[in-house]
Amino acid sequence: MSVLVNQSAIDMMGLKNPLGAKISIANNPAKIIGIMGDILMGSPYEPIGPMYVRLETDWTYHDREVVSIRLDASKRFDDST
Repeated sequence: MSVLVNQSAIDMMGLKNPLGAKISIANNPAKIIGIMGDILMGSPYEPIGPMYVRLETDWTYHDREVVSIRLDASKRFDDST
């Protein structure tokens, strides 16, 4: 599994060179392929916690929470090109 992690996760793990680092998430091996800034997902009065993002290719668990991320602001979410 390849993941993106936020800066809070890097700080929590104390990684000096996080890109390419192999970590464990819920006892599953993962490789850090990117670092993103901290994103406020909850109360602005609480510290931003560690977060990771991975590509889900097994959609049989469709009841999980989903976050949509727009990579190109000029594209619509439903634009596949």
